[in-house]
Amino acid sequence: MRLTHALFIVFILGVAACTHEPDLPGLAHDRLVVVIEDPPRNLDPRFTTDATSMRVSRLIFSSLVSVDNPTLRARAELASGWEQDRADPRVWTVDLRRDLKWHDGTHFTAEDVVYTYNSVMSPELGSPFREPYQANIAKVEAVDSYTVRFHLYAPYATFLTDLVLGIVPQHICASNQDRFPQGRYVGTGPYRFVARHGERRIDLEAFSEAFDGVPKIKHVVFRTIKDEGTRLLALLGGSADLMQNGVSPVLTSVLNDHPDLEVSFAPSISFTYVALNLRDPGLADQGVRQALALAIPRQRIIDTHLKNRATLATGMLAPFHWAYEPKTPTYPYDPGRARQLLQRAGYDGVKKKLSITIKISTHRFRRTVARSIAQAWRDVGVEADVRSYEFGTFFSDIKKGHFQAYLLDLPEPVEPDMYRWMLHGLGTPDKSPSQQESPYARVDRRFLSPGAMDPEIAADPQCKTWRWLALRDATRNWVQRAYGEDPPYSTANRMFYANPHVDCRVDLGRRYVGRTKRKPLYQEVQTLVATDLPFIALWHPHTRVVSRKDVTGFEPLPNMRLSGLRKVKRKR
Repeated sequence: MRLTHALFIVFILGVAACTHEPDLPGLAHDRLVVVIEDPPRNLDPRFTTDATSMRVSRLIFSSLVSVDNPTLRARAELASGWEQDRADPRVWTVDLRRDLKWHDGTHFTAEDVVYTYNSVMSPELGSPFREPYQANIAKVEAVDSYTVRFHLYAPYATFLTDLVLGIVPQHICASNQDRFPQGRYVGTGPYRFVARHGERRIDLEAFSEAFDGVPKIKHVVFRTIKDEGTRLLALLGGSADLMQNGVSPVLTSVLNDHPDLEVSFAPSISFTYVALNLRDPGLADQGVRQALALAIPRQRIIDTHLKNRATLATGMLAPFHWAYEPKTPTYPYDPGRARQLLQRAGYDGVKKKLSITIKISTHRFRRTVARSIAQAWRDVGVEADVRSYEFGTFFSDIKKGHFQAYLLDLPEPVEPDMYRWMLHGLGTPDKSPSQQESPYARVDRRFLSPGAMDPEIAADPQCKTWRWLALRDATRNWVQRAYGEDPPYSTANRMFYANPHVDCRVDLGRRYVGRTKRKPLYQEVQTLVATDLPFIALWHPHTRVVSRKDVTGFEPLPNMRLSGLRKVKRKR
């Protein structure tokens, strides 16, 4: 304890000497200081692409519906209800809550909803969410002050969960080139934006007219501390009150017996995986990918590095997800079998070795995990190394497909449609075929889903109709490209995976609205992907919450959002 106190004093003196910022708002009993690892890049919900920005922004801006609940089902937020037109299923009518106000006192109306969606779909704004909304929504109109009507190009399953976009005020943004004036974020959420002090701190205050009840704590302060040890000292020293996933599981376990701190854990849908670039000639071999999966001692890594605070993953979806398939192929640790598969592929570990570089960010815990995986691969005869990069460089590389393997977390796979986003054959960064050795590199991905016209697809009972839908979509894709437009596919298939049986099912799963029809399709997708292994599923980490013992009421959510802060209390 003496060492801890000494380190804390050094930390405080260092901070005082190097930085200066305004005093914390309010009194200690009515204030909550939440520690985060990275500063939010943007709080405008039309631009929040990183997890921290999303979590803080959601406290300021509300959406028509929300999935921030234990069931992850779409629940009404700014909306009071919705209905799909029986005569024309492409039309949805959404009713809004009445007498809602923006944080500046202006009344919230349907015009704000129309404005938000139109601005996101406008190329001038440059929202990263433009493509999926523009591809599916033909028109948004205000029927009256409290009714919005959405006209879709075609019915699609994820419409309701797509309504989680935070709504922004027309009267603030429209007169400012569709942007918020600097330092003036105005929403309808439970907390209003007060101030931002560079990258170090964001101050929020409870909104006295919050439609779902005024938060218990008046002041919430988000403090950015990038160093893990310093975050830990802030909690130990009392300058911070709550932290979610900001300290590694190993250090979290050390805090269990601390008299002033409470440590809790909860399952999450977050998904940790190793992606493999199938354009790489070595990784194009399915047997090699299976060998790499068998060589990783996943349970041992969970036991040692995560202190048993994770659930083994069989795929993207967590076991409690409504579409989860429990009977997929699995790859328990078997280094002997891994060596056999590598030898069968021509890698004897002496004369010819498979060589792989794992790319990661500079995140300390991920570096530790990546090194364990690389060592496990070296143990079966693979030349493996780990290279870490600043996050911006790392993410830029993987988005372009410039990697052999990378380690990453997918924080919120709420919708099984994420399989389409991440693995559709047309959703790659590069679409044109190349002359590389790998068959996945030689595939043309510009127009027709790869393999859609193969005879085996005609024999697949699920895909007989889809073949012609794929051909129709290929015609549309050709026309769009001829006019300089991008077809409605993501570029998130960075593994360059292609399987027409998967494309068929994720396309059909998007067309059906009810879960009853969608579930068997996604269960089959999970089996196909687990067999092909474009990525190696590792685990679903548990959410770790460390708080001061006088802080009560915070319940972590499966998607790790921070909506539970509104219910937090402090003991007097």
